[in-house]
Amino acid sequence: MAYEYYFNVNTDDDKGTPFGPVNKDNMDISRLIIDFTSWLDPNESITRIDHMMIKADPPQTAPPWQANYPLDETSSIVIPVDIYPLEFVRNSIIHGGKAVIVDMAAGTPGLTYAVSFSATAGVSLRRRLVDILMVIDIPLNPDMVALSDGATPSYSYPLIINTTTILPGGFDGRVYVENTTAAPLSVTLPPSSVLGQRLLIKDTVGNAGEWPITILGGDQVIEGAPSLVMSRNYNWVELDFSGTQWVQV
Repeated sequence: MAYEYYFNVNTDDDKGTPFGPVNKDNMDISRLIIDFTSWLDPNESITRIDHMMIKADPPQTAPPWQANYPLDETSSIVIPVDIYPLEFVRNSIIHGGKAVIVDMAAGTPGLTYAVSFSATAGVSLRRRLVDILMVIDIPLNPDMVALSDGATPSYSYPLIINTTTILPGGFDGRVYVENTTAAPLSVTLPPSSVLGQRLLIKDTVGNAGEWPITILGGDQVIEGAPSLVMSRNYNWVELDFSGTQWVQV
């Protein structure tokens, strides 16, 4: 299961509109989609995202948005230690450079995190800093098993990529390649794959004939070979991990 939250970035560079709070459930992946269309010039797109940062500033005595409007008994709230940190899973530029996706998982219930990144426009080279406050609710995962502890998140939505990408461990689902780089790119399959793990990789913009997509097996082979190449427009390949290698289905 994945939760998606949509935000628009306005044209006011100095003040902007606050983004938070954003509620999420652990430990499902939370997807933030930030639309920069109204901030960009008509023929401009986001070309870089940098300075990805997650921070939980201790001590926290109350959620930040309650500072000016305190609720009853906020002074008695026990603020937990950040033993289950919020983690980035991946990020990507989508919709022809008009929007940015940021995916995260985990987070200590009861804490508020500041999620920040900067986006750079490709023509004017203007940069916009985006700050989002995320408050973590009661986790769906009661044992609070982090990704680094071997938990496998569920990717029920397509991953959209537009540049060379290494798929994260445990990824299982669809990969839509929107290649806007005017050059070939590669997709490396997830490491430490398990029996039954399945992927579908598709050229969704129809330019693989001009700019081929190379699929790399990573720490496994693909039907005995280290890689395979998609070189037809709108081509796709569906792969299943047999326990010893990736096979086409």
